[in-house]
Amino acid sequence: MRLVAAIVAAVGFAGCITPTIPIPPPEPSMMEIDPTIPIPPPEPGTTYQWTFTYPPTSIYANGTAYIYDRNEGQGVIQDAAADGSIGPTMAFPAVLGDNVVVTVQLEQQTASTCIVLRAGQQDPNTYCQ
Repeated sequence: MRLVAAIVAAVGFAGCITPTIPIPPPEPSMMEIDPTIPIPPPEPGTTYQWTFTYPPTSIYANGTAYIYDRNEGQGVIQDAAADGSIGPTMAFPAVLGDNVVVTVQLEQQTASTCIVLRAGQQDPNTYCQ
């Protein structure tokens, strides 16, 4: 009887320490980053104000998003909505080609992706340097 109780306790304890599945990093092809004023097209080397948008995904529901331009040293912080969508954010300064880090944080987990800024949908095959 004690052996059975010990096995049940061990199985119950193991269930308590099972690691959680990490959240995936934000997908660049789902990111939309656009200048706040329509310009055809943005000129390289010129700083513009940009807004960030990410479509609904339950993975990021009620999380916090950090959009940070490494080159400019500035960014924005915004809560994700209950449906996991982000933005449009407040405007942040950036130049085409800047390295922009997009981080989503949930209670105990954080996931990031760094993209090379372009207007509109971001390229999942162009990585920060």
